Amino acid sequence: MKATGWLVKDDTKSDKVVDSKHLKYIGRAKNFLPSTAVVEIVQEIERMARMAKNNLIRSMRAVMDNDLHYEAKMEKCEETIDYLSSEITDYLVEVNQYELPLSDASRIGALFHTVIDLERIGDHAMNILENAQKKQKHNLEFTDVARGELTEMFDKVLELYDKCLVMFTTGDKSGIDEIIALENEIDQMDIDLQKKQVRRLSKEQCSVEAGLIYTDLVIGLERIADHATNIAYSIFNDNPEDSLE
Repeated sequence: MKATGWLVKDDTKSDKVVDSKHLKYIGRAKNFLPSTAVVEIVQEIERMARMAKNNLIRSMRAVMDNDLHYEAKMEKCEETIDYLSSEITDYLVEVNQYELPLSDASRIGALFHTVIDLERIGDHAMNILENAQKKQKHNLEFTDVARGELTEMFDKVLELYDKCLVMFTTGDKSGIDEIIALENEIDQMDIDLQKKQVRRLSKEQCSVEAGLIYTDLVIGLERIADHATNIAYSIFNDNPEDSLE
């Protein structure tokens, strides 16, 4: 199986500043300007999103390679994600009390939900880590086919995540059709891969324990894709899929 970038790239030193537990773009110590408030909040949320993505990559490396040396770094990063979630939410509440430009005021509500989606993605990364810990503890292995399936699905989830984050930060809606198509593809993979795993189990091609972890990972990846798509949808006034009906 050809290794993908997230499996082989070592980023243990590349995000020390990103992971630090502080507010970088917003904060009560800064002078508040209604004209730039939403821009600064989006920047802080983007920073949070990069942390969540890094933890997703670390967790998948852990589960695929039985390598838990990222464990402490992940836990520290998750603490920072939770910290940012709380601080950004508090700041959104505060900002919402000011008279903002109309377009910004309408986006504040969506930003609340975006923070929640990113926190949930961070939680999913920690769930993947728990599966990696269980897999190592019980000396479990996936078949080569299962490894390839998980790698392919995670590649697509990362691709979707990046596209959704670009749309969120730039406000450019031109890629929405591609995002919807990719999300639908991941939804179908969730269904197809669970069926394949049931067949492997029925043929005793893998252990029940490894099969349960595999299924939990597939379900988790699909839910991560849902949260990522919600982030892209947050820049729309209506659900963009409604126009496809």
